Amino acid sequence: SLVPDGRSGTMGRLLTFRDVTEQHLLEMYRDEVFDMVVHDLRSPLALMISTLQLISDELPLDSDDPLKDAMAQAMENVRRLLGLVESLLEIAKLQQRHIPMKWSVTRIEPIIEATAMEIAIVIGDAEIALNLDFAPDLPPVRIDEGQIRRVLLNLLDNALRYTPSGGKILVSAQRQDSRRIVIRVADSGPGIPPAEVDRVFEKFPQAKGNRPQRGGKGTGLGLTFCWLSLQA
Repeated sequence: SLVPDGRSGTMGRLLTFRDVTEQHLLEMYRDEVFDMVVHDLRSPLALMISTLQLISDELPLDSDDPLKDAMAQAMENVRRLLGLVESLLEIAKLQQRHIPMKWSVTRIEPIIEATAMEIAIVIGDAEIALNLDFAPDLPPVRIDEGQIRRVLLNLLDNALRYTPSGGKILVSAQRQDSRRIVIRVADSGPGIPPAEVDRVFEKFPQAKGNRPQRGGKGTGLGLTFCWLSLQA
């Protein structure tokens, strides 16, 4: 900041320095503990699923026992929790560059089409139009097909949850230059509020004020995964 000299002038500048070493070390320790706890949750959750499945298999198929419905609900919730844990572990690996990418040169159109087919029935049931638009001159690209499909599924799932019935979802692919293709997933939902745009790729934050048209609000990890995958 400027230091005035008392005569409507400036005699110098005042610089303030702050040592952030301790803060940085605390953040590293927090991340290490978080990753360790998340990793340790996977085994007991998998064991819970196996146990619930075993108990469910012992119940008669035509049983009207309320226990059967309770078991099914418990199984679904444990699976959702395990999916959250798996997503957190995947994000941690991406942040640490511990996921080996499986690169190959291929055309993008069949990958987009196959990914869209995985969710097309659900989108149709929601009375949403899904359109694909590919430029005619798209070159083959070097990608990790598995990661790209997961990114597209996350984006399509997000579009599905926030697009009202009667709306549209468009997946387009256009040439950016001789080596790169731009893929866009657009929808006719409310969009992200401008105040939330800067935080959209962080873990867990979700846009305030936007309620999903269907399903829950999700984990808040989908766009984080998309961003980290594209940085790998």
